[in-house]
Amino acid sequence: MTPREITSRMEAMATSQVLISPSLHYTRSWLERARGLVTILILIPFGAAGLLSSPVFAGSHLARFLFESAGWIVFLAGAGFRLWATLYIGGHKGKSLVTEGPYSVCRNPLYLGNLLLTLSIAFFMQSLTFAAGLLIASIVFGSVTIGSEERRLRSRLGAAFDEYCARTPRLLPRWSAYHGPEIIPVDARCLRIEAKRALQYIWIPLICQTLAHLRTEAWWPQWFSVLP
Repeated sequence: MTPREITSRMEAMATSQVLISPSLHYTRSWLERARGLVTILILIPFGAAGLLSSPVFAGSHLARFLFESAGWIVFLAGAGFRLWATLYIGGHKGKSLVTEGPYSVCRNPLYLGNLLLTLSIAFFMQSLTFAAGLLIASIVFGSVTIGSEERRLRSRLGAAFDEYCARTPRLLPRWSAYHGPEIIPVDARCLRIEAKRALQYIWIPLICQTLAHLRTEAWWPQWFSVLP
């Protein structure tokens, strides 16, 4: 592909995006503003019960291996979705509606990546109790956050956003709907920001597997031994 073809491809992609008007103001509800605190309050009891109980498969090496393998698969899928979405949304978030690449198979690939990263904690921790808390907290946080963003986009874009929603699922990918360009412009600043975030969540497997191991020690308090 010649440089001229690459330039024309990028220009076509840019012009195909629907611009978001910055003039409209959206007022957030108290739940939207306090969603982080609500999520933490949900997680505290489930997290405490999970930490103060033994792992689900403490005595089975095979089951523990399968759980940890599932954790790595879910973790890497979440990190991959976040990186893939960042390549497309970088520099466009809040400015235009991106509908290609990961945004052609679901409307919120970044949040899907977050959900998978969060659920990987439950696999690494081997705690069904903690998994239930993470799932509830993720549903509450995701519903509030995604709902808020979609209402804002709908108020600014109207029919264009409704049409996008009609053909693209909110969270669960529809792979048959995938479409995307061969070449995309990449925002290096957004990639650096995502790299910094990756340096934070890359510690999830190590910390969670360490805690799972400590929960098998005789000296570790197990107040809720009946809980998995």
